[in-house]
Amino acid sequence: MKIQYASFVGVMCGLATAAWAQSNIDPVNKFAWGENVGWTNWRDANGAAQGVNIGATFLSGFIWGENIGFINVGDGTPANGVSYANANGSDFGVNVGAGSLLHGLAWGENVGWINFDGGGLATPPLPARIEAGRLRGFVWGENIGWINLEDNVHFVALATSAVSIVSANPPTSSPYGPGVFRDVLQNTTPTLTPQGIGVASTPDEGPITYAMISVTFSGPITPAPTIANITRACTDIAGNGQADCPTITAVSGSGAGPYLISLSAPPPPRECITFTFAGTSAGQKLQYQVLPGDTSLDGSVNTQDLLTLVQRLNDGMANLPANRARYNINRSNEPGGVVVNTQDLLRLVQLLNGASATQVFNGATVAACP
Repeated sequence: MKIQYASFVGVMCGLATAAWAQSNIDPVNKFAWGENVGWTNWRDANGAAQGVNIGATFLSGFIWGENIGFINVGDGTPANGVSYANANGSDFGVNVGAGSLLHGLAWGENVGWINFDGGGLATPPLPARIEAGRLRGFVWGENIGWINLEDNVHFVALATSAVSIVSANPPTSSPYGPGVFRDVLQNTTPTLTPQGIGVASTPDEGPITYAMISVTFSGPITPAPTIANITRACTDIAGNGQADCPTITAVSGSGAGPYLISLSAPPPPRECITFTFAGTSAGQKLQYQVLPGDTSLDGSVNTQDLLTLVQRLNDGMANLPANRARYNINRSNEPGGVVVNTQDLLRLVQLLNGASATQVFNGATVAACP
């Protein structure tokens, strides 16, 4: 790795009153290797009471090196309450920036300043960052060289919390198991962008906001969901190597949520898209199955779905706000009025026959979620 490093000159002044928190580093995966200093332990300072804690916007606590002593990543009290200024020794530390990149300065009592931007200045760039619940990249110390966060055997990870997914949209509950939802979205013509989950141009339907995914957890989640901390995968029935699987373009929210997740495109029809979040307990996942016209939500599309829609129009259930996402086949948007009507029956017939659609959906089935 070629180093392209810009030195930082700082003056070590007095520390602000520390606000240490219990370390949230994993009890097993807590070590990183320094090329000139050996192993560093990111969790166990003062029995983990003063080990590294990774927050939403900054780090606090100490790294311990058997050969170099303590490295202070920040005292937990940035002057502006959000991030350390790193202009001098009175307000220094490591921040969590856009894309979960780590930047800023740590101080080693025996080794001086350590630059968390250093990996991004290397050739090729390997910036220090949080990714899928663990640290990656490299950090640089003028007096000690590189600390490697990139190794796949010995690395620093965040402790897994017991946080679970408690709700998502749409709908607020599902008969397919926890975190599994079905959508009957379909584009209006072959030339227009399909509308549905995760697409910002999609109109709201009553109280259901289709502009993006909304997910809430059972408690504050660490690390907070970001593009880097959420993994997504489609079942890829098209066999194109996930080429049509949408990417995550934006994430917002805090604490337990709700977190709003925008996608680059809707999930592909007939596929299942799965989202997993760093910081949730094992097995937690959010999944969407997409099958245009499946009003009965039985996993296949046929004339029985026409019968289901007729029944729901006749008994009035089709226009209940919570049901419009299921029955509003043509994605019309008439707030306060009748959204689901006979035009949705016509659109469903078109889907079954392949008219104004990209394929004939009669007899189509949805891929089971893994």
